[in-house]
Amino acid sequence: MSLIGSRIREARKLKKLNQTTLGENVGVGKTTISNYETGYSLPDIETLAKIASTLNVSTDYLLGINNNQEVFSTNKHYEIEEIIGKTEKTLLNEEGLTFNGKPVSKETKRRIIDAMRIGMEMAKREENE
Repeated sequence: MSLIGSRIREARKLKKLNQTTLGENVGVGKTTISNYETGYSLPDIETLAKIASTLNVSTDYLLGINNNQEVFSTNKHYEIEEIIGKTEKTLLNEEGLTFNGKPVSKETKRRIIDAMRIGMEMAKREENE
């Protein structure tokens, strides 16, 4: 079981939700939640945020960046660049990641990180226009 999976399961049980209910709340099936919890697959960024919101924990907690089950707050402001940096560290250090059901190479992890950073730079340019 991956760290993300074990944290999703732990937070889900603390909220007294079953996999079906959590899946319905975030827009995925029970099997998908089970796959996340067992480490067979990982949620994408959008789904991870929905899971964190539903379970009232931070994405940092689910990703293993910190150990406190900080309550998710819609009033809290996050700097996207900081989140991408933390996500980058997690992607590079997490073993056993899959993408479309296949093991992810370090090169593929780099491409994903580069795509996030390019997207962030494009958004910055749009904001400055």
